[in-house]
Amino acid sequence: MSNAHEKKHWGKNLRSNKSIWHWLGQTDRGSMTVVGAALVMACALLIVAVVMGANVLLNHARAQSAADMAAIAGAQALREGQDACSAVHRVLQANAADLQSCEVIADDVLVIAARDVILPFLQHTSARARAGPMPCGQSQEITPSAARLRGICFATTNGMW
Repeated sequence: MSNAHEKKHWGKNLRSNKSIWHWLGQTDRGSMTVVGAALVMACALLIVAVVMGANVLLNHARAQSAADMAAIAGAQALREGQDACSAVHRVLQANAADLQSCEVIADDVLVIAARDVILPFLQHTSARARAGPMPCGQSQEITPSAARLRGICFATTNGMW
């Protein structure tokens, strides 16, 4: 009898334990859906951050290229006796960049160009360039890029001046 009593008691415990686990298991129902949704949101935010960062880098490179070309065009216009800043403005406009600053110091043209970006807290990115006449043999030693225009070298420097 005690054996039968133990079996009955044991089965009762299993049923009661099963119903407890069943009851506890119901509180976790759908939790993986929430975790999955959180992971999808985290991945989406990461992708958006990467795209926005790439947009800033791309527009900064385009602004730098436009500033370099505009500075060289301005230095060439200055050498030919024309208005340097008008030439700078035309080149920047053709390259979808905005003119922030154009300054002529002696034979050098200093340009700050900007391009819009898609970040809500950063409206634009800007780049600086300086160009002016120099002896052609020295252009490779001093600056990273130079252009030969009508017999005279114009070198650009970017960054701080």
